[in-house]
Amino acid sequence: MDRERGKFVVFEGVGGSGKGTQIGIAKDLLIRNGLEIITTREPGGIEASEVIRKLIFTLKQEKLIDAGEQMVLFFAARKFWVDGVVAPNIEQGIHILSDRGYTLRLKPIKGMVRVETLGEF
Repeated sequence: MDRERGKFVVFEGVGGSGKGTQIGIAKDLLIRNGLEIITTREPGGIEASEVIRKLIFTLKQEKLIDAGEQMVLFFAARKFWVDGVVAPNIEQGIHILSDRGYTLRLKPIKGMVRVETLGEF
């Protein structure tokens, strides 16, 4: 029997609203119930995306980047994140709890929702 694909659960909210606390509570509960869970964040969640995240916030603080330039960098970080964290874990049946997780489009495929960003994976 094929392993069931993992689920992707996003916790949204403004900074300091308790997303991390709720993710921790959910993770503990799901692990106690026998599920394999990873946590991540977006932007970030993988080394390349974390580097881009840091660059975005540094440039923003120094007022060296506009909204369009930020968007391009966020999309690059998102591509690394989806390809390196989200897609492979979902395919392996691992459930993901994410601190934020903007998706451009959700596409139902064989009873699941596939996340698409800069193209299909």
